[in-house]
This record gives sequence, C-alpha cells and structure tokens, in this order.
Amino acid sequence: MSHETILVILFAVSAGALVKGLSGLGLPMVAIPLMAGFFGVEQSVALMVVPSMLTNMWQLWNFRRHAVAFPNMPTVTVLSIFGVIVGSWILASVPERWLVGLLAVWLGLYLVALAFHYEPRIEGAHGRFLSFAIVWFAGLMQGATGAAGPVVGPYAHALGLRKGAYVFAVSVLFQIFGMTQIAALAWHGVLTVDRLYEGAVACVPVLVVMPLAMRVSGKFTTRGFELMLLAVFVLMEARLIYRIVA
Repeated sequence: MSHETILVILFAVSAGALVKGLSGLGLPMVAIPLMAGFFGVEQSVALMVVPSMLTNMWQLWNFRRHAVAFPNMPTVTVLSIFGVIVGSWILASVPERWLVGLLAVWLGLYLVALAFHYEPRIEGAHGRFLSFAIVWFAGLMQGATGAAGPVVGPYAHALGLRKGAYVFAVSVLFQIFGMTQIAALAWHGVLTVDRLYEGAVACVPVLVVMPLAMRVSGKFTTRGFELMLLAVFVLMEARLIYRIVA
C-alpha cells in the first residue's frame, strides 16, 4: 500500500469518524465519496466495512443504557439482510448515478417536509408497513452504495427518538447491515484480503477521532443535537447532488 493510499484513507476516515462521533451516522457517507475519486466505488465500499463495524459496536456499547426495542425485530432483520444482499449484487450491475439519485430524492423530500414544519411520524399499522419498506430500502442502499445514512437517519428521526435512543437505534440497523455486507461482498469476490487490510488501517483514525467527537457531542442539548442532525442531513444532500452532477 503506497503512502498516498494511506494518506487518502486516513483523511477520509478521519472526516467520517468526526461526523459519526457527533451525530451517530455519516462515516461511510463522508468517507466513501472522498476515497472513491482515488480508488473507485467498489473498493471504497469494501474498505469501509471493517471501520463501520467497529464504530457501530462502539456506539452500541456507549449508548447501551438508551437501548430501545424495534417492534417486529425479526421481520426488520430479515428485510435488512435481504436488502443488503440485493444491493451488493446491484453494486456491480447498476450505474452508480442512479443509486445516488435515489438517495438524493429520498433525503431531499424529507428535508422539504421539515422546511415546511411537517415532521413525519411512523406510527400505527400504516407506519409498521412503511417501516418495513424503509428498512428494506436502507439495506438495499447499504449494499449498493455502502451508505444507508440518508435513509436510516431520517427514518430514526421520524420515530421521534431522543438523542441517546436515536444513536442506539441507527447503530443497531447499521450493525445488521454491516454483518450482512461482509458476507455478501465476500461471496461476490469484492471483499479481498488486501481490502480487509486497508480496512484495518482505516480503523486507526477512527480510534483517535471518534472518542473526541463523542465527548463534544455529549455537551449538546437535545435542541442542539436536533440542529446538528439537521446540518448533517443538509450536508449529506449537498454531497449527493454533487456526486450526481460532477
């Protein structure tokens, strides 16, 4: 691995770990686009599997006292796994711009709703089926692009979860996605030994940056966390649009 490769990985993952530590999501969403210009999307997605698993385990442990139970968890798990498997196959067969466009439309509509002071809530029987569809779509995007944050973030926000429960909930979903993605990418020959090694190197900045970011995040009030989360959503949408038009 060249010095340039190491520097790119360290910078991209450090930026992603900062956002992840502050808001609970954003590591792949930030790091993968930064690395994709150097390594390509497929390699970048594979490289982020190990550090993503590490950060999600870390946050599950750190926010364990805020644990929340997902209703219909067995169904949610099966749909998540199915979505990731299909998405991993799509990664090698569908133009990236189409997938990024879907993410941009989804997140953009959510931001428009918030701008008009309409806060979607997922409740009741209708909300249960909507949850199933969203979770499957999130898994699909995780497998296809390596980043389900633009789907999972607004979904957990629409559940009305407070800060600690929010971070725990998104980490549960990300961890299910990550465990499935490792198996799926290995099956398709995308996750090689070299890429696992690169992923291990990417864990170094995570271990340095995330504790600092989480310490800063702990000083935010509930309102401050909401505003920071909104800022992350806006930055995600801007980044998605840039990837489409660039």
